[in-house]
Amino acid sequence: MQGPQAPDYSAALQPKHEPGFYRMRLEGAVDFQLHLAPDVVRRACYDVNFLEVAEKVGYRAMVLKDHYVPTTGRALLLNKRGGPTKVFGGTVLNNAVGGLNPAAVEAAVQQGAAQVWMPTFDARNHREFFNKASLPELHKIRQTGFKEPPGITLLDEAGEILPAVHEILGQIASADVILGTGHVSLEETYALVQAAKRAGVQKVLITHPRARATNWSTDDHAKLVEMGATLEHCASANYNSGLIRESVERVGAENCILSSDSGQVHHGHPLDYFMQFLNDLASAGVSDGDLRAMTVDNPSKLLGI
Repeated sequence: MQGPQAPDYSAALQPKHEPGFYRMRLEGAVDFQLHLAPDVVRRACYDVNFLEVAEKVGYRAMVLKDHYVPTTGRALLLNKRGGPTKVFGGTVLNNAVGGLNPAAVEAAVQQGAAQVWMPTFDARNHREFFNKASLPELHKIRQTGFKEPPGITLLDEAGEILPAVHEILGQIASADVILGTGHVSLEETYALVQAAKRAGVQKVLITHPRARATNWSTDDHAKLVEMGATLEHCASANYNSGLIRESVERVGAENCILSSDSGQVHHGHPLDYFMQFLNDLASAGVSDGDLRAMTVDNPSKLLGI
């Protein structure tokens, strides 16, 4: 008896150019956010197909992110290919894994997670900003009458970090993995970074601090960096090249990384989208040295490679 078959949500997109075209900007790159198939929504291409092209371009590493399912197992399998580009995974603490669930963190760490993200689409802040939960595409493919659980906050009614978050931060510190702040509010982000540092977390990454639901001021960027965090500026977050340049100049390129955060079909192939992002930043006045620091050196250091 044949079991149910998952729909194929890969658009099978191909890059527009030959690998050599991308090497000027992307050779040695580490992309910290790639949303690729398999997924529960349509993506630009499968992770293995992207990896084959990335290896030809000279990518040093890539981090797979899925808002619903841990990517640690996928990373392990892709690394079995033995290619030059290293693949890393992690887990996002949305409702699909039980939200602020220490058991989900433990499982991800056991499989070699590089990063644990706080809630994204299921964060209360994300839902209040967009007036909806999760991805719009997800509602079109649901088949079970599933009712979305409430949005997740990191704080109790007194504005203090919840006990479950403290436990998770302890796990992250013990495993020395990266904490991603997700799509929580600015108030939650400040409280989270402070609690993370007290717990001994060494690597805190502020997830796209210029996105619509997480659009913090340059002053806030500077304060978060002073608290010990690194900023992750992303291409898919409706970026403004001038504002990102302003942030980089304020906090220093050594405190930032650049990610494509791509894989959405409407953005095209991730290589093209990342390349355009970096070219736009160069046109806005970000130096080639700073671009390399933020795409190669700093993310490599975060991953310990």
